Amino acid sequence: MNIHFSKTEAKAIISLVIDIAQSDNKIHPNEAMLVEKLCDKFSLSQADLIAAKSLQPDDVVGIISAMPWDKRKLVSYILYVAAGIDGYVHENESANYYFISNYCGLVTSEMSFDTAMSTVNDFLKS
Repeated sequence: MNIHFSKTEAKAIISLVIDIAQSDNKIHPNEAMLVEKLCDKFSLSQADLIAAKSLQPDDVVGIISAMPWDKRKLVSYILYVAAGIDGYVHENESANYYFISNYCGLVTSEMSFDTAMSTVNDFLKS
């Protein structure tokens, strides 16, 4: 998979992943591992992670919404995985995922967790 995200885009994605992971008021080890793998893939430092956590929601939405379709589609898969990687999609995670997806113009239909996970794994390996 040959999709490259800028550092600004990567921080926005991490911000959303963390937001979804925290929707059920706890961070599962698999959610933390996903954040770690994404930070490695994006070459984000600890300082970048801190900056991602402090991004304002309107800024994140603007960054994600401005991405071309192929990037936004991958972001949707990443967020879908973030919601379900702990083995259970809490209603708050689901609501947050759909709210973010609709607000940012992300794909939400025709997606299964297996497809999303496979796509994200391919991206992380590329």
